[in-house]
Amino acid sequence: MKTQILTFLLFNLSLFSSPFILPAKKAFAATVRIHTDEKKQAGFFISSDGEILTLYHPLKDLENIIVEHHNHYYPATLLSGTPETDIALLQIPGDHFPYLEIASSRDIFPGEWALIAGFPMRWLSVRRTMISSLNKEFLIIDCPLNPGEFGGPLLNLDGGVIGVNCGNSKDDLGLSIPLEP
Repeated sequence: MKTQILTFLLFNLSLFSSPFILPAKKAFAATVRIHTDEKKQAGFFISSDGEILTLYHPLKDLENIIVEHHNHYYPATLLSGTPETDIALLQIPGDHFPYLEIASSRDIFPGEWALIAGFPMRWLSVRRTMISSLNKEFLIIDCPLNPGEFGGPLLNLDGGVIGVNCGNSKDDLGLSIPLEP
């Protein structure tokens, strides 16, 4: 009987962790670190040909932008970005990159799980969070973001990007700019 209970518990605990595995693998494959003379931030591929989304305001006046992806370094060009959206589109050379699909943030509800990808320290990290609330400008998540996670993706459990992580509220909640395909 004890063996059956233990087997039942282990099986059910694995079910709770399994929804995070696929989106975490996608995030690990497609999240990049962006180096400038002044700062480091995260970003993520949105196409196999080297297009990357990230935050605009840290990059707006810079010319020397380097993208690091799995210990390879690429010069990047800022293709577009606006202060209104605070989202930048970068381009690096190449055509073989794993990328993340943009998903709709319209169908997100408070209480749903999500994943944050970025570089809170030197290494790429993926961690889970919960959508706390929504407003016109931001998806609000239940944990603060680290500076190395700014510009990185907020993913739903299907592995689609629903937001670009951008900062923290005064109440230590994370903020993410919602995306639409």
